Amino acid sequence: MGRHTHTNGQPAMFAQRSPSAGGGRGLVLADVWSRDGRLLASVVQETALRHRS
Repeated sequence: MGRHTHTNGQPAMFAQRSPSAGGGRGLVLADVWSRDGRLLASVVQETALRHRS
C-alpha cells in the first residue's frame, strides 16, 4: 500500500477497479482520494476465485 500524509479529518473518496480476472484469480486496485484531489493511499489485492459446490 502506498502511504500519503492526511490529517485534517475530511471525508475521502474510495475508487476501486478490477483490471483482470481469470483462471481462478482476480486483481483489485483501489485509490483513496482527498476532497482536494490528493492521493492518500493506493491498495492492491490479489484474490483466489472458486465456485462453491
